[in-house]
Amino acid sequence: MTDQLHALHSAWCKSSAQEINYRATERLWYALHQLDFTPDDVRCVVDGMKRFNSRSMDAKYRIQAHKVCGDPEVFASMLAEFRGKERNRIKPPSPAQAIVEQFRGTKTVTIQSPAKSVGEILRALP
Repeated sequence: MTDQLHALHSAWCKSSAQEINYRATERLWYALHQLDFTPDDVRCVVDGMKRFNSRSMDAKYRIQAHKVCGDPEVFASMLAEFRGKERNRIKPPSPAQAIVEQFRGTKTVTIQSPAKSVGEILRALP
């Protein structure tokens, strides 16, 4: 179990580029381990916070272990938010394909009856 706790700690340190004391945060990693969070989950949350902070003018998310990992519910909601944003980011295979997809129709409509001729329209007028 200590190997898994060390894996969570090292994932946080590598992703956030912070060197935090393992002994001081061991209870945080234990709480995450109890709820079956993985090092990939920790990396996803830290990368999501860094990505969000780089896009905005003010840093909404402070990358502090005791605030993010201290409450497992907060961690779980952040993980769900950032995983959802990753799923919604669909990348086209190439720039050319993106241009083609932009102009491609989404729905084709088949006409059941042919259009009226000009003569028929004029005869229908009073």
